[in-house]
Amino acid sequence: MKLNLSKALFVVPLLVASSSVQAATMTATYVGTVDQQTTDLTGVAATFAPPLTKFDSSLGLLIQVDVTYQGTGTTSITAKNTSASAGTFHNTTNVVYTLGSGDTGVDGLLGSLTFTGTSDSGVNNLASGASGTFGPYTYDVSQSATFTSAGDLARFIGSGPLTFLVTTATSASNSNTGGNINLNQDTQAGGVVTVTYTYQTAAVPEPSSALMLGLAGGLVGLGARLRKRRA
Repeated sequence: MKLNLSKALFVVPLLVASSSVQAATMTATYVGTVDQQTTDLTGVAATFAPPLTKFDSSLGLLIQVDVTYQGTGTTSITAKNTSASAGTFHNTTNVVYTLGSGDTGVDGLLGSLTFTGTSDSGVNNLASGASGTFGPYTYDVSQSATFTSAGDLARFIGSGPLTFLVTTATSASNSNTGGNINLNQDTQAGGVVTVTYTYQTAAVPEPSSALMLGLAGGLVGLGARLRKRRA
């Protein structure tokens, strides 16, 4: 039986050409923390490990950036009833968290990352002359933003560090105190900043393509050896 090499060698390239090529989608996530500290915070930088940098375009094509800020904190209250009779108090505290950036371009994108955490002590009772400590009442709120447009993504591309800054504004209201309960309040805040780059690497052949390329090479070599024998 004779093998028609001329036909075989024409069939293989067609198979190789029809095999698809796929780009790999990758992610790189950075997590930064702001330690709990007494409010209010003014532009406190999140600490990232490893350090957060702008996206290096040599890694591939940046297609999405996700930024999440999880605001955490606590409020503790020390109260003393100085009246001649029992009394009550009710404390409500609001902490407004704002995430900014030391990079002016990125900072302009973060307007949506301002949100409020609220603690509520409920109604607490104190006997005449009594003191007490209440709490801690906790905050745990978060907000996210996703950027996909070419203009927005361009602000994250470059070299060097990228900083994120946390600012808080705290307000409190007390009711049912009767004017004879003294309150001292300690509110602390911090949080976690998460930044994820999603990008595509250069296209690479799928395993089926590599297999067909290997088969093609083998048949070409076989054809060359048979031609030499005939000669």
